[in-house]
Amino acid sequence: YDGTIFHRNIKGFMIQGGDPTGTGKGGTSIRGKKLNDEIRESLKYNARGILSMANSGPNTNGSQFFISYAKQPHLNGLYTVFGRVIHGLEVLDLMEKTPTAAGDRPLAEIRLNRFSWTGMISAYARHGDHVSVMSLYKEMEPEGSSPDSITFLSVLVASCRKGLLGRVGRLDEAEVLMHQIPGGPGLLVLQSCFRSICVVGKLVC
Repeated sequence: YDGTIFHRNIKGFMIQGGDPTGTGKGGTSIRGKKLNDEIRESLKYNARGILSMANSGPNTNGSQFFISYAKQPHLNGLYTVFGRVIHGLEVLDLMEKTPTAAGDRPLAEIRLNRFSWTGMISAYARHGDHVSVMSLYKEMEPEGSSPDSITFLSVLVASCRKGLLGRVGRLDEAEVLMHQIPGGPGLLVLQSCFRSICVVGKLVC
């Protein structure tokens, strides 16, 4: 996603990107094939800033995605929702105001400079979604995209401060993550884990 542009922008509806060709006709999944939809009844287009996969029909997910500008109930059940904007809504405001040409293409280039695993995983951790944190780690490893030490540090600090690793009974996984950190977990993580996990009567750090 680094350096890709948002190629389609419809005020009051959504903005679409994720196509490395910048045409709206390209983009493949990380597995090199179309991915199936993952529809959850609980995830709906009920707010501004809903993030989901774009597709050309059922089970045709590639790399393109879109962000909603408003509630879009008619899209419920048709696209895979996987996130929402929680910070930077003012940036979304600026994107929506960008004038467009034919085909809803922005006249001024809107570019995604850099994608960050750190931000994505940390957001899961901050919101208490420990299951998604662990799932994302396992998803990244086979693809050769294992998180660097900064990602591990940010996730462990966020998770430990919430007591997640202790409270959900995943102390064994906490230990595994600790040992995977390049160069060791570092004092910051150790201190954070001591504060939170010791409170629940368990010690793994």
